[in-house]
Amino acid sequence: MTHLGRSKLTLAFLIFTIACSDDSEEVAADSGSGAVDGGTQDVDAETQDGGTQSQDGAMQADGGVTLDAGDDAKTTLDAGSEPCSLVTTTLTSPGEITIESIDFTHNRVVLFNGIRMGQKSTEEVQLNSGWQLRVVDAEINLPDTTLSVSERITIHLTDKGQNTDSDFYYDSELSAFDLKLDIGEVIIYNDKQGTFTTPERLDAFVAWGGVYESPEPTYISVAVNASRWDSTDSFVATSAQTVGLVATGSTDRPAGFAATDNPRCLP
Repeated sequence: MTHLGRSKLTLAFLIFTIACSDDSEEVAADSGSGAVDGGTQDVDAETQDGGTQSQDGAMQADGGVTLDAGDDAKTTLDAGSEPCSLVTTTLTSPGEITIESIDFTHNRVVLFNGIRMGQKSTEEVQLNSGWQLRVVDAEINLPDTTLSVSERITIHLTDKGQNTDSDFYYDSELSAFDLKLDIGEVIIYNDKQGTFTTPERLDAFVAWGGVYESPEPTYISVAVNASRWDSTDSFVATSAQTVGLVATGSTDRPAGFAATDNPRCLP
């Protein structure tokens, strides 16, 4: 074979080698791309599965998650909050008004007209100056308003604000209206005389922490005689992390209230 023939053969071989090398790189690239794409699909699928759940949870949080606990009791979780772990059974209130929650941080008491002896209320409650709320040794007259069935009113003992049908601002600067975390009681009493000693006039009651030391008064015995509390030595237990109490069952006993450290559990 001539020198020119060998040169042509060598050149053809080099061109074939380069072409094969390019094809191999393209195949490898395609395979790599497939691996990446496939991996992406796997990741996407996994993310989509988990992400859908997260997205659903976020959508629920944005709209408020409502936990049904029977027809008569519901707990709503606010958007962007840590889920509330309280389990609410059917609320039972022996009186006209239910003490639905107590907020220690903001000195608030929420009153609810909705449950009477385990049955849905069918009557409105007319609040007026004859209705009083007592905190330890200080009391206020409740506002003149009507609570229709399933309506509630928040009593702000120390905050300032514009009174509405659902919010009443007492705006007290007295330390007596600071709800003490370690010990306390709230009484709803329907009597213009405000003696708080007639069982028939005591409508709702809750006590936490323990028995007051003398000379501070306690009305737990009146509540027991009124069948609004089960025992003179029973109280809702609280801790240093407690931010409030929430009614979760029969409100004539400590077991019907839960101490919570999650502000989002409060109405």
